[in-house]
Amino acid sequence: MQDQDPSNPIRRNLINSIYKKAAEGYLSKYLAYTDKQNVSADVIGTAAAAIIEGKETHTRTANLRVNLRTVCAVPQESMKGLEGGFLEVPITQVVVYGWYDNELGSYTHMLGERTLGIARSML
Repeated sequence: MQDQDPSNPIRRNLINSIYKKAAEGYLSKYLAYTDKQNVSADVIGTAAAAIIEGKETHTRTANLRVNLRTVCAVPQESMKGLEGGFLEVPITQVVVYGWYDNELGSYTHMLGERTLGIARSML
């Protein structure tokens, strides 16, 4: 995923929409999404491998300024139109919080499902 325009960087609503779509779609069995703030007691026993807490998603974008004159493999003709031979590359850091229950959560539920599947195949 790349920022298309430095004036319109990647924001939390885009990141959250990707997780929400995945949680409602093909990953619904393994991924949950919520906009509410959770505490650890809220996720005990959940069947999902992770619960994405959208309220806590944060993004921060900065521009990396690269002097192309110091990059060996860049031909001089490629720098035409660049101010002073500098290229600015937007870099976005995204922080996403995901809860999981490592005792009675996804792994335990999945073990149960696999056990039932094996038992059915043996009958």
